[in-house]
Amino acid sequence: MNTGISHLTASAGALLGETDKQRVRAIRSRRWLVYPRAKQVLDRLNLLVDHPRGTRMPSIAIYGDSGMGKT
Repeated sequence: MNTGISHLTASAGALLGETDKQRVRAIRSRRWLVYPRAKQVLDRLNLLVDHPRGTRMPSIAIYGDSGMGKT
């Protein structure tokens, strides 16, 4: 059996030295996978959030199939 850790990322390899409790916490933590289109949408939303207040605020409509992660 191969016991090397070369297949792990640096952050995953660093977790090997942690306690069981810390490793379980890391496994259960939320993750964000960066997709180019999702990043584009988030960048646009950040521009809207940072926009100065006014009487006619800009907006954006996001649509997609159910289960696509729009929330």
